[in-house]
Amino acid sequence: MTIADPSVGWTDRLIAILAHTSITPVPVDEEFARREGPRGTVLTYREWKVDGLGELRATDILGPKLRIHATMLYPNDSEVQPVFAAELVVLGTLVRAAVADIQPLTHAAQQSPRLREALAETAPRTARWRASEAPDWCTDHFTEAALLSLKRTEAELEELESVYDAIAEAFVRMELRADPKANPATAEYKHHHFVHTPGRKYMSAAFGVEWTEKFLAEGMYR
Repeated sequence: MTIADPSVGWTDRLIAILAHTSITPVPVDEEFARREGPRGTVLTYREWKVDGLGELRATDILGPKLRIHATMLYPNDSEVQPVFAAELVVLGTLVRAAVADIQPLTHAAQQSPRLREALAETAPRTARWRASEAPDWCTDHFTEAALLSLKRTEAELEELESVYDAIAEAFVRMELRADPKANPATAEYKHHHFVHTPGRKYMSAAFGVEWTEKFLAEGMYR
């Protein structure tokens, strides 16, 4: 696997960039690990512990004309560490959404000089891709340096993935490490995404409402 391979999901691109860091796969509930939907659509769910950084969770949905990658790296301690969040949605030849951001959840994390440097470094790369109007689901946490690109062509995907890699590399270079610590800001962030995730409608149609609600609550956003 190399991150130059266009078939590699966005979580796997992040893992490749984290190559120098200890990453341990975490067993997930068999009910969530794989789910088959209509017309050959398959959802897979994975988790890892990333030493010093936090919990990495990934949902990948692949179908004949569909590619969705959702990636969340929840911090060990949101008082000092940000979230890394990303999502790619490709339908046919249209990139419906390409999103990536380094998101501080607390005032203390916002003041980190390393975070400010990372955002200043990535902002010029993301500026030309910024959607003119941000969807409601992303306005609460996204930074001014976020990659938030909507309705692009598949021909632009390679450049979008280059911008994604730059954000992931800036996140890793911050080297903001901490021991695990419960923090209400992280719990509130997860709940926000559970409530507002734009993927709920599609997943409910493809995999069933009951399973989708359980997966979102007990898997990706627990």
